[in-house]
Amino acid sequence: MTTFATIKTLDEKWRVHVHKKERKFVYKTSNFSSPNLAMKEAKRWSKWADGIPEGKADSIYYIMGIPETWSGPSPGNQPFSGLHMKIGRSKNVRKRLQNLKTGTSDDLYLLALEPGNATIEKMRHKQFASDRRKGEWFVCTPKLFQHALYTWGKNNLLPKEAQERWFLMTERIYAYREARKIASKLGITPEMVNPSLNEEWKATVFMDFVFRDIVRKDLPNEDNRHATKSSSKKRK
Repeated sequence: MTTFATIKTLDEKWRVHVHKKERKFVYKTSNFSSPNLAMKEAKRWSKWADGIPEGKADSIYYIMGIPETWSGPSPGNQPFSGLHMKIGRSKNVRKRLQNLKTGTSDDLYLLALEPGNATIEKMRHKQFASDRRKGEWFVCTPKLFQHALYTWGKNNLLPKEAQERWFLMTERIYAYREARKIASKLGITPEMVNPSLNEEWKATVFMDFVFRDIVRKDLPNEDNRHATKSSSKKRK
């Protein structure tokens, strides 16, 4: 069930808050000169939101990729250094995400969705053109991450499991960063990152037993945080 609450602002403008039965609040329109215009925008957004579970909503998505060989940002770099973000468009984002997973060893995280068409997609690509690397993949700069964070908050629609992975991803970045700080103080720079357990380790190795599915193959990635702690160690 969807309900709409019309709000008059202090500057004599109007906006509408959209509520869903299962959530207290999911969307707030911009301020408009009349309540009718605000309601029109709210219903347009609600129609888009209702089409997402059915794979019928044209959406702009933001997906972060964490490479298998990423050991966290080096000390002094921004926390997302070495990560990338895909800004794309699809009507069935869930299916699109699954297709992307089959073609990469990266861990992929769906960060945000917003209503979109080809014009808006081009606008977003132009907005972050200086960070583009290949196709629809961009360097994950703090500016791009903040935009994804704002988009996530504005369109409060990600399913519970996606939100849990969101928080897990931020924990992972923080843990990697702290591990690199400690390693740096000890004069250690990892030369091998998440190698195969069957490889011969002959250098400084960074192995992640928390967030990477290395040991417990029967667990989904989001449950790996209950395994052992990340470690950076030397092995000859």
